Amino acid sequence: MNKLHAFLGIALICLLYACKGDSVKPQQNPIVGTWKLQEQDITTYINGAVQVHQHSTTGNISNPTITFNTNGSYIATAAYGLDGKLDPLGPTGSAGFSGKYSVADTVITMDPFFVGTMWVDTLLSPQWAITFSNKIITETAKIDGLNSSTFILDTEIDVLQTADNKTRTITTKTSYSYSR
Repeated sequence: MNKLHAFLGIALICLLYACKGDSVKPQQNPIVGTWKLQEQDITTYINGAVQVHQHSTTGNISNPTITFNTNGSYIATAAYGLDGKLDPLGPTGSAGFSGKYSVADTVITMDPFFVGTMWVDTLLSPQWAITFSNKIITETAKIDGLNSSTFILDTEIDVLQTADNKTRTITTKTSYSYSR
């Protein structure tokens, strides 16, 4: 009986040792962490025609950031104006936005949708408008590149704008380049 116990004990130890290498380690989502905006490329269309195209780099101004947390929440700093000062845009007048996010393949869903930016002329407030309303039609964000040090995010926002009984569709496409 002692030989059987010894044999079973050795067999159990061998089995546990052999299975040790097969243990599954949880992988951290590579998007998790804080990303600093380095540059953005933005194009705004009205009714399909290009109106504005801007390419901006952070230069000497502070970098807007977006932080993706492991619990599915995010925090993004607000826009930086042409003067390099932070423009508060948060829902409580803070210098940022927070919400929830999820990633499926290359698509990021954010609620509310906000990534933080440098100054942007989106033509959402036309000079000819006395009163206007905007209705967001679609908001999409897709990962165009992601590794340990670089994150490229492409977004597209379509807005239906009505002003003084005139309606137009405004599409803003932006490519953001971040680093850690």
